[in-house]
Amino acid sequence: MDRDPPYERFAGEIIAADPSECGITPINPAGGAPRSVFTPIRAGGCVEVKWDIKVARDCPAAPSGDNVARHLRDSLGITKPIGSLHRNEPEPPSTEVRQFLTLPLPMPAGPATYTSIACFACNPLQHLFWPICVDKPDINFEVIK
Repeated sequence: MDRDPPYERFAGEIIAADPSECGITPINPAGGAPRSVFTPIRAGGCVEVKWDIKVARDCPAAPSGDNVARHLRDSLGITKPIGSLHRNEPEPPSTEVRQFLTLPLPMPAGPATYTSIACFACNPLQHLFWPICVDKPDINFEVIK
């Protein structure tokens, strides 16, 4: 049975990103500190989501519109959908998947978890009935006030 995913996700991280990456107009567009893994992540802020990956094969996105569903679980344990998107699979020699998103407001301070499920159709039956979905690992991060 053909159920091997088109790629594997490994370690992931979420870091604060430049607001312009999320379509947010910066308060101080002339300056500001560069973003790094040490920049605090705040509710309503722009973040970069990044996974290390290993591409195994070439498969198109599942056919029914958006093929990536994304969710956030906040420090209160509440899981919320944060939108979906259409993304084709990474092509060799890609070694990472990156995307930007704006965290919702309000969002309580504390530990949070980002999850996403990306579905692909590697053969005609998967295209019609049963796509292959990549859904792990989740990424844990900390939101500050």
